[in-house]
Amino acid sequence: MRKYGRKKGYELEKKSLKMLKMDQFKKKEWIRTSHR
Repeated sequence: MRKYGRKKGYELEKKSLKMLKMDQFKKKEWIRTSHR
């Protein structure tokens, strides 16, 4: 799994983490708006 260096992997992880947070946020928002 170690194709790229430490820094690059860290950047990727940060990015995917941000994406995950965004997804969760969107889901929460969608649930909240769909309940009305």
